[in-house]
Amino acid sequence: MSRVVAKKEPMDERVVAVVSSTPHSLPHAHRAFRSILSQTRPPDQIRWHLPLFSVRFRVEYPAVPPWFEEFRGAIQIVRCEDFGPATKTIPLAGTCALSAHDRVLVFDDDTVYPPGAVESLLLQASGRRVGVGVLGQSFRWVPWQYACRGAFSTPPGLHEVNRVDVMLGSEMVLYPAELFARQRDTLLRYQRQHPLLFLNDDHLYAALAHEMSIPLYLVPSPARLGRHDNRGKLTGTNHPMRLQLWMMATGRLPPPVAEVGSIVALALVLWWLKQSTKK
Repeated sequence: MSRVVAKKEPMDERVVAVVSSTPHSLPHAHRAFRSILSQTRPPDQIRWHLPLFSVRFRVEYPAVPPWFEEFRGAIQIVRCEDFGPATKTIPLAGTCALSAHDRVLVFDDDTVYPPGAVESLLLQASGRRVGVGVLGQSFRWVPWQYACRGAFSTPPGLHEVNRVDVMLGSEMVLYPAELFARQRDTLLRYQRQHPLLFLNDDHLYAALAHEMSIPLYLVPSPARLGRHDNRGKLTGTNHPMRLQLWMMATGRLPPPVAEVGSIVALALVLWWLKQSTKK
């Protein structure tokens, strides 16, 4: 099996971290922010993209909480439109100067990250034109947020079995900045063509990466979850190759076959249990 070994070079790449919030998650984002600012290799810039009105939930955003004073000067609030989950990245176009060697760190406001999270992803991606994310299955739920477990302890070095087409289930992703160094109209073109991309930014980034031939990797290996095909793709969770062609042809996302099968199986089990209790 071929292997791509990450180079242990000085991590001098500029890291621009981006995050957005929903009206419901905004009041609780401070724990995630503290964990990002406490990184052994903190981002060089952190942008909090905040709309004034939520198109998805049809409500106005609440006022910025008083706790933000703790982060003023370290985190920049960028007022913008609501682009769905892609509000994390689309406002970068035209408002942030990105060079070809920069990295864009996409993180969530409902996750508490361990101190070495950013440094670990930089080691994985060092010297490579790749996107690297961490599987969401490596996180545990705490009130209002997730807390990471051992997801970032994977030794540096990417294997082909890590390669995926869509970064579904990832709680933190490091992308090459060139993925977003475009005109905003170019980024919005996908959302106009495929309205479902307004609700799922992972597929939007996958389509951009596919178009630009940027490999995407998830660590730990998807194969560790025990549900994968011979190319290391998570069936049903990380949709198979030709995702972009499917979306172009049908205007919708591929059917989540594995998830539907699980629901049907659960329904059959519940039906069988109900029939058994009648006897």
